[in-house]
Amino acid sequence: MVDEAVRHRIVEIAHQFFIKRGYRHVTMQNIAEELGMSKKTLYLYFASKEDIAQTVIENTFQSISNHVDASTAVDGNPLVALRVTLMKIREETLQLSPFFLEDIQKTVPHLWEYIVRVRSEKGRFVTQLLNKAKEQGLIRSTLNPHIITVLFIESVQTIIRPDIWSKHGFALDELWDTLFSVFFYGVSNEEEHL
Repeated sequence: MVDEAVRHRIVEIAHQFFIKRGYRHVTMQNIAEELGMSKKTLYLYFASKEDIAQTVIENTFQSISNHVDASTAVDGNPLVALRVTLMKIREETLQLSPFFLEDIQKTVPHLWEYIVRVRSEKGRFVTQLLNKAKEQGLIRSTLNPHIITVLFIESVQTIIRPDIWSKHGFALDELWDTLFSVFFYGVSNEEEHL
């Protein structure tokens, strides 16, 4: 029988290692030693380091899903809800660590594809909130919320790729902040009132 508290602790320790060292430079031995257990015991909980990494990623996406569900259920200004949710998603994504994401992209392609796929699926909430914002006259009437969402999600897909932001010498958090600023200023209906 699997002890869920031990399983949780394994994921927590592995996540800390992944943040500091990336994926490639963490071994099952490192994790086992940090937990004070044998590798044999560790393998009772997870078949591989890849399984642990997948759990770390799934936990992050579950957290993001919780934020998305909360934002779409709120009545009030949909742009405020969108901004708050995107900032929470930014924080969750940064918790995966640039080193970890870069290693996953290079060494575990099916996990990277999972990240890309889930991110695209989760983007639907952006359209939902932008449609509400358009109905309330909060974004420019000439803009199509679905097109805005596609442009935004594709931009996120690009900047989250470690090979892109590292090639240009930018920090991931700086790219997130710039994208958010351009996005929110760009959809604002202030221009229509000039």
